[in-house]
Amino acid sequence: MRPLRDLSFRYKIPLRGAVLVLITAFLLSASLIYREYRDLKEDVIATSASLGRLLAKTLITPMIHDDVWRAYEIINSPFAANGPDNPKIADFIVVLDRRHQVYIATHPGDYRMLTDPGRSNPDFNRLQDALASFREFESKTVELDHSDRIYMVTPIVSDGVLLGTLVIGHSKSAFMPRFLDIAKSGGVVALLVIAFLIPASWYWAQRFAKPLVDLADTMGKVKTSIPDDSEIRIEESGDEIGRLGSAFKDMLQGLREKESLEKQMILSERLAAVGRLAAAIAHEINNPLGGRSEEHTSELQSLRHL
Repeated sequence: MRPLRDLSFRYKIPLRGAVLVLITAFLLSASLIYREYRDLKEDVIATSASLGRLLAKTLITPMIHDDVWRAYEIINSPFAANGPDNPKIADFIVVLDRRHQVYIATHPGDYRMLTDPGRSNPDFNRLQDALASFREFESKTVELDHSDRIYMVTPIVSDGVLLGTLVIGHSKSAFMPRFLDIAKSGGVVALLVIAFLIPASWYWAQRFAKPLVDLADTMGKVKTSIPDDSEIRIEESGDEIGRLGSAFKDMLQGLREKESLEKQMILSERLAAVGRLAAAIAHEINNPLGGRSEEHTSELQSLRHL
């Protein structure tokens, strides 16, 4: 963590901006893909419910007259439109009688007539609870745990009498190709957004970090000498960084004035020492027999130090 903390702002700010762009793009893409998956699933369920209600009404007459072949034709009619350009409308359709035994199915080899469908598909054993929980004659979506199918259960009712139950099984992987296409499109869009935002964020982050970097470089020069105005590269503006740069310039001006006063004081002290020495020499000339006093000696030593 220490190298990251010591990294210059000219790299730290752009890197943080790039990470923020990546996280934002990932979260937006994930949320959009999840919403598309949810909408696709809801469309499949709504289509299955409409199909179930339509087939249930159409099957009333064949079931009353026990016309098995007509019922078989009815439940197979939705699959007639299946083709390379049309999605698979369902995995299978099974019609159960009032005893929950197979009346007819689109796959008669898997679901034999007048047999328990649970022998061919264990999910039907758990579907019994859903079939027994009907309080109203309406379609119901059933998703079983640890099952790769979604079931649409629709009662077949005539004059308030339950004739049987229509079960439409949808494989959860049936709409995965369409979902993968949506995810692929979303991924391409996310990559395009990232390809645009990362360079843009890097550019603006560099622009933002430049005043800080220039200010730090200028402050580093103060350790050895006070830089001239021509050496100072500080942006002045009304924001916090600009005000900081202006305050730093004022501080440098104050240091220059202090340095100038110190030089003037040193020069004044030297001139005063020279004056005192000249007075001492004149006194010696006027009094040649007099010895050198301690005062004259200190004056000479002070001048020597200067």
